[in-house]
Amino acid sequence: LFRSVYGNYIFAATGGQGIYYSTNNGINWVQSNYGLIPLYFNALTVSGTNLYAGGSGISISTNLGLSWSTVNNGIASNAIILSLTSKDNDIFAGSSDVNSYGSVYHSTNNGSSWSSKVLNSYVTALAVKENIVLTGSVGSYDYGGIYRSTDNGTTWYKMTGGLLNVNVTSLAISENNIFAGSQWNGVYFSTDDGIHWTHSEGGIPSVAVYSLSAFENYISASTSQGIFV
Repeated sequence: LFRSVYGNYIFAATGGQGIYYSTNNGINWVQSNYGLIPLYFNALTVSGTNLYAGGSGISISTNLGLSWSTVNNGIASNAIILSLTSKDNDIFAGSSDVNSYGSVYHSTNNGSSWSSKVLNSYVTALAVKENIVLTGSVGSYDYGGIYRSTDNGTTWYKMTGGLLNVNVTSLAISENNIFAGSQWNGVYFSTDDGIHWTHSEGGIPSVAVYSLSAFENYISASTSQGIFV
């Protein structure tokens, strides 16, 4: 389940049932799949009034999910989109591609076209803080970790300070802090825009972290041992 919020709409992407939305804080949900094939999705993001869904490529809705169309110009035909995020007019998509590599795709025109940069691991998470774009990644041949870009994804550098041999599955930003959920070892945090990382010892065990969410001063983590806040 991956969610995105726009106004009083909450959208949820599912693995096999497409997209759902709720307008009453999740009490009731409505399926919204007109124009979507197939119905397996891994990520959602909102940019302006546009909603983007990532799975086998990228789909866009300009009417709050009532209908969808594909926007795959520049997206590899074998790409599975694992993560999405946006900043102003910039949209970023992370993928797993052929040969166990992944890519970061970048669009500046509402998804009409995409440029790409190949990384050495699956791009399982994306986050933007001011002019900094971060990826969380899971490696196949080696460990993924965190990649960092300060030029909208043109160049990327792997951040190894405190994150050796760590696969990163999720990212969240709360004020000046960045949090990374790992595949096996709990949560890490950075206070210097993702350059250096420290393992969080404050109550969360070294478990698999599936997702992170930030709201005001709260960080919640969905893990293999339940929910931690």
